[in-house]
This record gives sequence, C-alpha cells and structure tokens, in this order.
Amino acid sequence: MGYNNTNLLKVIVEVQTVYLFFQDKGIDAKTIYARVIEPQYRFTRRTLFNYLNTPARRELRRVVSDMELQQIIAQAQEKAKYINPFK
Repeated sequence: MGYNNTNLLKVIVEVQTVYLFFQDKGIDAKTIYARVIEPQYRFTRRTLFNYLNTPARRELRRVVSDMELQQIIAQAQEKAKYINPFK
C-alpha cells in the first residue's frame, strides 16, 4: 500500500475553511494568522500561504468521497464559528 497524504489534505482543507470564514468577515490575513491559525495549528505564515495555495479539495476528492469531504468542511465551519479572534 502506497503512502497518501490524506490527513495532511484534511488539515489543509480545515485551515482554508477557517481562513475563508474570517476573511469573509473582513479580517485581514495578519490578524487571522496571529489570532486564529498560529495558536491552534502552530505553523509559520509561509506554511499558511502554502496551504492556501494548495488545491487540497481537488486532491482530497480523489481520495475520499464527496460526502466525507463535505463533512470535513462542515466540521471546520462549525469550529470557526466558536473562535473569537478578538479576545
């Protein structure tokens, strides 16, 4: 059985969903990184922007079903609702 990066792609989709959630609310990238992404995921801004430029949904769709992908996105959106970047 070959290596696949399904778990990494799931994390990337989660980060992209959370980022887009806050970007739609008008929060800038620096604030999203500093107050939401970095405390939870512990990676650099460069990694964040690499993740944002990755076509993770397309790649993940090749590995998992569409229903499971929609479930991953819905869970990330629920998680984003309870994050307050302005504590």
